[in-house]
Amino acid sequence: MLNILIHNVPNKLPPAMQKIADQLKKAKNKKEALHKAYHELTKRFRGEKYFFIKKPGELFVHDLNNIWTKKKVLTCTTVNYLLKVLLIKSGWFDKKDVINKWTLIHWKSPHQYLKIKLGKKLINVDLWGYDNGIPFGKYAH
Repeated sequence: MLNILIHNVPNKLPPAMQKIADQLKKAKNKKEALHKAYHELTKRFRGEKYFFIKKPGELFVHDLNNIWTKKKVLTCTTVNYLLKVLLIKSGWFDKKDVINKWTLIHWKSPHQYLKIKLGKKLINVDLWGYDNGIPFGKYAH
């Protein structure tokens, strides 16, 4: 479902994003790296209900330079892409540790969140949901 929205992890990051990835490498463990990445992204970006309806082209943006320097409101797919990139570039996570999941909000609006593998546990992570009252470990549905 919506596989076109799944992006590859680029080799080169924008300098400010690389700086965060480098900081994440210094984390004590995967859990700390995840929390730090979550904090950095929720501080910088926010989700807005029905933003993808107002700007449907935003679903397909994957140019990190464009995203990182200009956008403050992001779609769920874009902010998840940023988290996936940071986690993998931190060295703590592999692609298989970051799982794209889909749900419906109010039974009509498709929404992407992530399941992150921490050892044998899977943690729900919904960065988009943070500004919409969804706490860490939960997801909008």
